[in-house]
Amino acid sequence: MRSRVLRLGAAVVLCALAGCRTAPVFYPAAPPWEVRRPQLQARQHFDLSGRVAVATAHDGFNANLHWEQQGHALAADARRPARNRRRADQRIGR
Repeated sequence: MRSRVLRLGAAVVLCALAGCRTAPVFYPAAPPWEVRRPQLQARQHFDLSGRVAVATAHDGFNANLHWEQQGHALAADARRPARNRRRADQRIGR
Protein backbone atom coordinates (compact mmCIF):
# COMPACT_ATOMS: atom_id res chain seq x y z
CA MET A 1 0.00 0.00 0.00
CA ARG A 2 2.77 2.44 0.92
CA SER A 3 4.59 1.72 -2.34
CA ARG A 4 1.43 2.49 -4.27
CA VAL A 5 0.99 5.84 -2.48
CA LEU A 6 4.63 6.75 -3.16
CA ARG A 7 4.24 5.92 -6.85
CA LEU A 8 1.07 7.96 -7.08
CA GLY A 9 2.73 10.88 -5.27
CA ALA A 10 5.75 10.72 -7.58
CA ALA A 11 3.47 10.67 -10.63
CA VAL A 12 1.56 13.71 -9.36
CA VAL A 13 4.80 15.63 -8.70
CA LEU A 14 6.18 14.76 -12.16
CA CYS A 15 2.95 15.85 -13.85
CA ALA A 16 2.99 19.12 -11.91
CA LEU A 17 6.60 19.78 -12.88
CA ALA A 18 5.91 18.93 -16.52
CA GLY A 19 3.28 21.67 -16.55
CA CYS A 20 5.78 24.31 -15.41
CA ARG A 21 6.98 26.73 -18.01
CA THR A 22 9.37 29.64 -18.18
CA ALA A 23 7.65 33.00 -18.34
CA PRO A 24 7.96 34.64 -21.78
CA VAL A 25 10.39 37.51 -22.16
CA PHE A 26 8.85 40.75 -23.41
CA TYR A 27 11.13 43.24 -25.13
CA PRO A 28 10.20 46.91 -25.29
CA ALA A 29 8.87 48.13 -28.62
CA ALA A 30 11.49 49.62 -30.93
CA PRO A 31 11.40 53.40 -31.29
CA PRO A 32 10.08 54.80 -34.59
CA TRP A 33 12.47 54.85 -37.55
CA GLU A 34 12.72 58.66 -37.44
CA VAL A 35 14.25 58.33 -33.95
CA ARG A 36 16.30 55.18 -34.58
CA ARG A 37 17.93 56.21 -37.87
CA PRO A 38 20.10 59.06 -36.46
CA GLN A 39 21.16 56.78 -33.58
CA LEU A 40 22.33 54.11 -36.02
CA GLN A 41 24.09 56.61 -38.29
CA ALA A 42 26.02 57.98 -35.30
CA ARG A 43 27.65 54.60 -34.62
CA GLN A 44 31.37 54.51 -35.42
CA HIS A 45 31.73 50.71 -35.40
CA PHE A 46 29.43 48.07 -36.85
CA ASP A 47 30.06 44.33 -37.11
CA LEU A 48 27.79 41.71 -38.69
CA SER A 49 28.26 37.98 -39.23
CA GLY A 50 25.70 35.61 -40.65
CA ARG A 51 24.46 33.78 -43.71
CA VAL A 52 22.82 35.07 -46.86
CA ALA A 53 20.80 33.14 -49.44
CA VAL A 54 20.04 34.17 -53.01
CA ALA A 55 17.52 32.46 -55.28
CA THR A 56 16.58 33.11 -58.89
CA ALA A 57 14.16 31.33 -61.17
CA HIS A 58 16.90 28.91 -62.31
CA ASP A 59 19.61 28.89 -59.65
CA GLY A 60 20.44 29.79 -56.09
CA PHE A 61 23.24 29.79 -53.56
CA ASN A 62 24.03 30.68 -49.99
CA ALA A 63 27.13 32.18 -48.42
CA ASN A 64 28.71 33.08 -45.11
CA LEU A 65 28.80 36.85 -44.69
CA HIS A 66 31.04 39.00 -42.52
CA TRP A 67 30.77 42.80 -42.59
CA GLU A 68 32.84 45.14 -40.44
CA GLN A 69 32.70 48.90 -40.60
CA GLN A 70 34.90 51.29 -38.61
CA GLY A 71 34.07 54.89 -39.45
CA HIS A 72 34.32 55.13 -43.23
CA ALA A 73 36.54 52.02 -43.55
CA LEU A 74 34.67 48.90 -44.63
CA ALA A 75 35.67 45.24 -44.82
CA ALA A 76 33.12 42.82 -46.27
CA ASP A 77 33.55 39.15 -47.08
CA ALA A 78 31.05 36.67 -48.53
CA ARG A 79 32.24 33.10 -48.96
CA ARG A 80 30.35 30.14 -50.24
CA PRO A 81 30.63 26.95 -48.18
CA ALA A 82 32.76 24.27 -49.89
CA ARG A 83 29.83 21.89 -50.43
CA ASN A 84 27.86 24.58 -52.34
CA ARG A 85 30.94 25.59 -54.31
CA ARG A 86 31.37 21.99 -55.54
CA ARG A 87 27.72 21.77 -56.61
CA ALA A 88 27.90 25.11 -58.44
CA ASP A 89 31.12 24.08 -60.20
CA GLN A 90 29.45 20.86 -61.37
CA ARG A 91 26.45 22.79 -62.74
CA ILE A 92 28.66 25.08 -64.84
CA GLY A 93 30.95 22.22 -66.00
CA ARG A 94 34.16 22.99 -64.13
